[in-house]
Amino acid sequence: MQYAWLTPHWQRGNKATADESIRSSGLDWTIVLPTRLTNDPAKGTYSMGDRLPMKGNPTISRADVAAFMHKAVHGSEWIHRSPVISD
Repeated sequence: MQYAWLTPHWQRGNKATADESIRSSGLDWTIVLPTRLTNDPAKGTYSMGDRLPMKGNPTISRADVAAFMHKAVHGSEWIHRSPVISD
């Protein structure tokens, strides 16, 4: 599980179970995996991909996550995928 070290051990099983339930639901889904969230304003210049190189302590604003999710829900590029997003 990517970023498992950020999640307390007692929550990891719940997230894994929830993610698997979503993936096997037969519905269209996208599980967004943001890096550390900030309250900064949106930059609009974030990176996204199935995998991203990580250095240091990457962050992304909640506003940029919301913008990405809005685009993802209105498009088909990220259906049945779990994109990582970061500034």
